[in-house]
Amino acid sequence: MLKIRSYLAAFLFIFSPLALAAAPQISISWSPSTIYVGQTSTLAWNVTGANSCVDQNGSSVGMTMNWTSSPRTVVGTQTKTLTCTGPGGTTTKGASLTVKALPPKPSISISWSPSTVYVGQTSTLSWSVSGADSCVDQSGASAGFSMNWTSSPRTSAGTQTKSLTCTNIAGSTSKGATLTVLALPNPPSVSTSFNKSSMYVGDSVTFSWSSSGASSCSLDGGSVSTSGNRTYTPGSAGTFSKSVSCSNIGGSRSASASTSVVNYPTPTVSASFGSATLALGESTLLSWSSTYADYCTIDSQNYSTSGSINYSPGSTGTYSKTVTCSGRGGSKSAQVSLSVIALPIVDVSWSKNPVWVGEIPTLNWSISNATACYNVNSAGDETVIETTSGSWPSTPAEEVPPRTINTFKKIRCENQFPVYSSEDEELLIVNPLPQPTGFSATRLSDTSIQLNWNEFLQDNHNNRKELGYYLTTISDGNTVSDIYLGEGDLSSFVDNSASTSSHEYQLMLCLTDILGGVKQPKTLCTSPVIVTVDAVTPPQPSGLITVGYSEGHGYIEPFERVILNWETSNANNCYLTIDNGTPESITSSGSKLLPLYMPARNGKEFDASITCGDPGTPLVTKNVKIGTETSKYIDVSDSNWESELTTVSSTKNIILYGSGTLTQDLTISRSMDGRRASVNVQNYTLKISGLQGGVVYVPELLNQIKTDTAALEVTNVSNSTIYTRHIKHSETLNGISMLISSADGSVNNNLFYLGKHFFFQKNMILDATSCSDGTTLTISGNRFFGGQLARGVDAKTDWASDSAHLVMNTNNSACISENTWFGTSMEGTRQTTEARAHIHGDSNNFINVRWEGVNIDVAQCSESFPCKAQVTLSGSNNTILSGYDHGSFIDARKNDETSSYKQNICTKNIATSSNNAVRGWLSKSVGNVWIWEDNTQEIECQY
Repeated sequence: MLKIRSYLAAFLFIFSPLALAAAPQISISWSPSTIYVGQTSTLAWNVTGANSCVDQNGSSVGMTMNWTSSPRTVVGTQTKTLTCTGPGGTTTKGASLTVKALPPKPSISISWSPSTVYVGQTSTLSWSVSGADSCVDQSGASAGFSMNWTSSPRTSAGTQTKSLTCTNIAGSTSKGATLTVLALPNPPSVSTSFNKSSMYVGDSVTFSWSSSGASSCSLDGGSVSTSGNRTYTPGSAGTFSKSVSCSNIGGSRSASASTSVVNYPTPTVSASFGSATLALGESTLLSWSSTYADYCTIDSQNYSTSGSINYSPGSTGTYSKTVTCSGRGGSKSAQVSLSVIALPIVDVSWSKNPVWVGEIPTLNWSISNATACYNVNSAGDETVIETTSGSWPSTPAEEVPPRTINTFKKIRCENQFPVYSSEDEELLIVNPLPQPTGFSATRLSDTSIQLNWNEFLQDNHNNRKELGYYLTTISDGNTVSDIYLGEGDLSSFVDNSASTSSHEYQLMLCLTDILGGVKQPKTLCTSPVIVTVDAVTPPQPSGLITVGYSEGHGYIEPFERVILNWETSNANNCYLTIDNGTPESITSSGSKLLPLYMPARNGKEFDASITCGDPGTPLVTKNVKIGTETSKYIDVSDSNWESELTTVSSTKNIILYGSGTLTQDLTISRSMDGRRASVNVQNYTLKISGLQGGVVYVPELLNQIKTDTAALEVTNVSNSTIYTRHIKHSETLNGISMLISSADGSVNNNLFYLGKHFFFQKNMILDATSCSDGTTLTISGNRFFGGQLARGVDAKTDWASDSAHLVMNTNNSACISENTWFGTSMEGTRQTTEARAHIHGDSNNFINVRWEGVNIDVAQCSESFPCKAQVTLSGSNNTILSGYDHGSFIDARKNDETSSYKQNICTKNIATSSNNAVRGWLSKSVGNVWIWEDNTQEIECQY
């Protein structure tokens, strides 16, 4: 029954009036729906099928509306929404109004092109407008938004303006453009000129022009600037003209200029000799001058346009010279002549000059190239000489030497030039010359003979002739030479061209001429004096044997090698026999190092002899003794060798040999030779102290086992030489190979020849901690040569100087100074984080030192510096020169170990404050230099 009621109720509802009603209808809009700020819009709606309506605010509204808004002031969107309810349900609908900002006012672009013209020209008016709704011109007529209009030719001067006013909702914009029309100008003015009013053909001339009011000019058929100049070179004579034309819009004008062009003048030339006639052998000047010429030519050689040259003809005759001068106007020549004649020749001489007292000489004369000759006496009177040659006899020479007689005062001959003979033709009259005396000869050598005689001093020397000695050499009957020795005040002569043959020497005093500084052949001579020299007797053979010593001690010891030196003379086919051995062929001189003799301590004696010839006889014999008179030999294998060493007499040399053990600390204070000894040092130290100017050969030192103890210590030693052959650690504990300490006294100016030092924590220490002021207890001026500091064992890795081949300890860097290492090798350590050397001192030098054998792990090196550099430098003026390295680091730091540092490649620096320097460092691997930040001194390296 209940279910039936439900169905009935539903049926009644569906077919009721309420169920059949439609939903409300809403029509709503803004008109216009989009406006600009300042405009209004009307909102209208109409609703049907609704009982009530509300807007978006919930306010009740009517079913219709037509409402106009006030002008909008804000840009944005405004929405009106209605919700209406009726029998058919509820409907919601809205409308939106968009308010926009005002647009910009219109934009106008307007112009005349061109804006200025002359009467008769045209111009184009153009405009374009954007953002406008409408435009009008200045007359109110409507105008389009763009225009491009060309005017007709303008007929009058003045201005013409076109303006536009364009409008949109935002407002109006007005803009105009003005065309200016000008009256036509006057034609331009033009002026021209040449810089020369006249000129020569081939010269250059400049044509200049200027104008006023011109817009363009033309010259030579081409356009030119309105003012300027141009250079021309006329090629022919005549009037040369140029014209320029300039124009503007008002017309054109021309102007011209002219210059006179003439040909260049022909040159003129004049020439002359200094004289028309010239004597052969003399010279004269050829002079010339010219006009309008650039150069002159004589004998194909160019000269200036005027000048003079010296002319010296080589033979007689007439000579002509032509001088040709050339220029732009052509060439012109002048010819001059010169007559050359020979001078007269007058020769006057005595038939013999000088002469002995009592001889009768004859005076001869000859003449050539002369037209006339005259004899001129002392009074100046002249008599004609008829013949060109002749002679006059003279009287016998009187015994009043030396004197001269004159037959003529002079002879004068002439042609065009006068020539005179000499003022006096002199005759030298000579008394008999003295014979040389005291003539003797002494043989100095096989090829040299000394000749001596009594000196003859010349008196009354004649100014043309002098006395001199002539020597004739005759060897084995043959004349070898006939030579002039010199003036008569000589008294000896050495013949260095003699031979071993017999010689005869003939000496004479002669009179000789000196003409032009040259000795002439002898004329008057004395009879020769003679001396003879016998032939050389062959010398007898001789020989010499001397003994030298390989060690240079000046004595022969059993452990030394003997050097035999020999020298023979005048001997051939020689043999050396030693200690009755086999004879050995030898040269005339030489030396021989004998085998090493190792006899008992009582020595050895033997003979060395030289025999020469065949069958050969002893030439010289030398007895050689090897003994022990000067030395003390100590066998270190003896148990008491240490005490025996301390009791050796100061007059004997100490020589150690054999193998033994050190049982106590042992001090050496004198020279010693331990090269043939080997010592086990164990827990003890061999100490060299108090040695001044001595020489110590350190024995081989082996198997040092004591920690932090030196196998060898050197202190209080100066000006000495120390040799270390071999020092070796036992490889079990850390130790020191060699300690150089100034604790007991300075170690200065010594020579150290280093051997092989290895298997030590520190191979060498220089300890000057006892020195404070840098002047006492120092280690300085020492030289270290060669050696090998190698194979360090269990090296410590802290920064302190505890592990290195070389360590310098001092509180004052001046205490270790000016020491030098030459060619020392520091290599072969067993740690990768240690330094090769700690250098703390001043002015120490390392030359060609080798640092090799450590593989540095660069990655370990950081700001905390966990690895060690190969070399650490502190102090000042230390130098590493031309070293060699495999894996090198150099750390040049100050004493402050806490300061920061930085890494530099070799082209960087070492501290200025220290002035340390590295030069020529050769690295095969990393090759870095660790330095402090204030380093500035240059490092030179290569990789």
